[in-house]
Amino acid sequence: DLTFDKGDAGLNRIIWDLRYNGPTPLSGAPTTGWGSFTSGPRVPPGMYTAKLTANGQSQAVKIEVKGDPRINLQPNYYAQKDQTLKEFMILLGSANEMINATTAINEQLGELNKGLEAGSIENRSNVLSDVKSALQKVLDLDEELRRPPNSMTYRTKPRLREEIMAIMNAIDGATARPTDQQVGRIVELQEDTKMVTRMLQDFIETELAQINAKLAGPDAIKIDLEKRE
Repeated sequence: DLTFDKGDAGLNRIIWDLRYNGPTPLSGAPTTGWGSFTSGPRVPPGMYTAKLTANGQSQAVKIEVKGDPRINLQPNYYAQKDQTLKEFMILLGSANEMINATTAINEQLGELNKGLEAGSIENRSNVLSDVKSALQKVLDLDEELRRPPNSMTYRTKPRLREEIMAIMNAIDGATARPTDQQVGRIVELQEDTKMVTRMLQDFIETELAQINAKLAGPDAIKIDLEKRE
């Protein structure tokens, strides 16, 4: 669904770009250039409904989206393309959510590290060494998900998020059905996503839980494990 929740008095206009809503966005993503695009893939040909609700009353109208007449793509190929892109969009959303988590945790650990080094936070049970170890671990996790900043070159191996986006864009921009290699890669990327998810969850439940336990006390600063943005 494409929603426009608040309008002004008078005439309002909303434009649909014939795309699905995008997955969970990446916090702090660039607003221009590569990586700034947050919409989902193009919708396939078919019937869609536009619904307007105002003052408790609703009106709906059908919209027919037609395929490009220059492209001779069979309906079953459109359906395969649509299903494949939806599966990749789920993977991209999962990758973005994990990156948002590692970013938030890294920022909190960084602040905690500064406080411990400055002496404004008591170094109970030598928690400083645990914090430094956790900082390195969360950076390693982040590098499983995306390439480090300033390393977006062809010499650098693409990470999970880059590969998902690259295949999504290739399928979405193609005038043919997805290739067998692209469809087959979904299963491998799903397993890769599950692996990194387990790694992140284990990190939260072990290293971060231990740091929180050592910081226990009314005046302690705790890592917020639920913070994502």
